[in-house]
Amino acid sequence: MKVLITGGCGFLGSELAQRMKQTFEVAMLDVQKPPPFLGDIDYACFDLNKDDLSPFIDEADMLIHCAVIQVPRINSEPWLGYRINVLGIQKVCEAVEESESCKAMVHVSTHEVGEEHVEERSRLYQHTKLIQEKIVEWYQQVGKKRYGIARIGTLLGEHMNPNTAAHIFVKNALDGKPVTPYAHSLLRPIHYIDIEDACRLIQNYAEQVLVGTSAPLVTFTYPTPITILELAKTVQALTNAEIQVVNPATGQLMHPAQTISRIIKAWKEQK
Repeated sequence: MKVLITGGCGFLGSELAQRMKQTFEVAMLDVQKPPPFLGDIDYACFDLNKDDLSPFIDEADMLIHCAVIQVPRINSEPWLGYRINVLGIQKVCEAVEESESCKAMVHVSTHEVGEEHVEERSRLYQHTKLIQEKIVEWYQQVGKKRYGIARIGTLLGEHMNPNTAAHIFVKNALDGKPVTPYAHSLLRPIHYIDIEDACRLIQNYAEQVLVGTSAPLVTFTYPTPITILELAKTVQALTNAEIQVVNPATGQLMHPAQTISRIIKAWKEQK
């Protein structure tokens, strides 16, 4: 069986390809080049915004859609985010429907779709991911192929997105710098998932979608969220790094007493 992965050179796509090529024939599409650890793998440079998907999908039995414009890029290039995230998913679903060989598709979404409160910087991203899910749900109802949606938590792993708090905290700590969480997001809970767990679960789900035994939507995250402050303390405990909370309004570091005072006030209000 051949699996086609769009966005195959991103963090999730490349790790998923590395895992799935042990069992299946895997092909990857992306505007980026594959990371070196993938070795020799079937890859084609592909721009979802411009290129025709049909020549690639007609050789595959299943498509796993990982291509996406994420935070922070979607905020600086919102129309590119719209074309890739929204118009792109429509293009992919249409190609799956029209393909003679491709039998199923799994769309990789985010747990943030189901969250009521998200950071302002994540709002555009959440909107496009919600629209993506609605388009896939439409095809689940009226399409002749099999479609699944896998929501995943924020990914943790050696090649994780450099813009994530976990990456920044660990890199700073290993570079001998303080771990600097922002004051306004200290208590924000995040649902994480290890990249290896995510790939294992997505592969299992994809196999179920292919044979028609899957749920239409699944969520893969570690059961208990942790806050940014807890994340910072975890990195501190493992590296002995100092924690310095940053006030983004001024760029100055807040005195720990100010932070503790605010935390106490916030927790009292939650009771």
